[in-house]
Amino acid sequence: MDGTLNRTDARIDWAIALVLLGFAALTVFIASDLEVASMGSARVPLAAEYALTVALMLPLAWRRRYPLTVLVTVGVTFLVYRYAGVREITASSIALFLALTSAGALSQHRARDWVRAGVVVVSMASVVLQLLEQQEYVGFDLLVFSSYAVALNGAFFAAGWLLGDAQRTRRRYERELEQRAIELAAEREDRARRAVLDERVRIARELHDVVAHHVSVMGVQAAGARRVLERDPERATVALAAVEESGRQAVGELQRLVGFLRHTDAPDDAGPQPTMEDLDRLVASAGLPARLEWIGRARQLPSSVSLSAYRIVQESLTNVLKHAGPAPTTVVITYATDALQVEVRNDRGHAIVGSNGSGRGLLGMRERVAMLGGRFEHGPAAAGGYRVFASLPTGDSYDRERQHAGGETAG
Repeated sequence: MDGTLNRTDARIDWAIALVLLGFAALTVFIASDLEVASMGSARVPLAAEYALTVALMLPLAWRRRYPLTVLVTVGVTFLVYRYAGVREITASSIALFLALTSAGALSQHRARDWVRAGVVVVSMASVVLQLLEQQEYVGFDLLVFSSYAVALNGAFFAAGWLLGDAQRTRRRYERELEQRAIELAAEREDRARRAVLDERVRIARELHDVVAHHVSVMGVQAAGARRVLERDPERATVALAAVEESGRQAVGELQRLVGFLRHTDAPDDAGPQPTMEDLDRLVASAGLPARLEWIGRARQLPSSVSLSAYRIVQESLTNVLKHAGPAPTTVVITYATDALQVEVRNDRGHAIVGSNGSGRGLLGMRERVAMLGGRFEHGPAAAGGYRVFASLPTGDSYDRERQHAGGETAG
């Protein structure tokens, strides 16, 4: 039997066994006391009748735990019960039916069907033999009665067999449903954990991009202001104003991110994410001599592509500031047919620290591009300096739909 037997099922089995035992014992007592003619007289003493009745009924208390053993025990005892002429029919038949059904429903042993078939065949053979022994002549009436008795017993055993199979199929289906429910619950938990992890990575990437960029700009501008503070106060004032503006922008973006975390049910309150339209201001406030070039016809982009392009430019400018100083830098945005291409290159300076992929900034850019199924490259430029390139797929539906329409073209 699969699983374990709980106390409720055990109590039910004991109750059934005891009720059948009591009913059978009462029937034997009444038959022996009244000498019921229709039942004849037993071939064994009354005490043996009671003993056989107990031996037939009590094994039912273990029918769930040992279904095949109980079926064999009840089947053998049932044959002895009948040949001994015990004056009881109903309870013993119910006991055999329960044992046959339980074996089909609960046993997972490979010999289940063989054991059931053996009990059925032997029981049917005993029915036929008893019918032959009880008849004194052969005639039409005997044929009709015997056929009826055999058909009735055959239906009895077939019902027990089929009911057991049906219960076993239902139990297997219920176990499969339970297992599937467990798997679905585990899958939901796994998805929830992955969603939380992805969100943490995204937030960490956003925080890194925001803080690293603005702090780098503030550091460069503050250093410049310190160097020219005495000999050129106006330039120092401009640099400090840039520090102030960069700090204000950093605080604003941090507040937006924190607001998003606090109001996950109302993300609209977190403010808009930066897009391609904000690149001009980003490049202008980068704290280094940088220029922005646009190639191709500007078009509406998926928000994920627009934000990723903005963050790639932002992180690239931050890396230039950190590792090459105020080097002349060019940002080129190309609207290709099915992709948005972002290229950031500085004309002089050193390779970016962590360019082998270990840097957190480069890793964040690579993850953004990989998330969109794009291509990411970085390394020393052919003419010197350093180059970062990303191609972000957008699809070509826009160009097919608007190939004859006018669009904004930035040179």
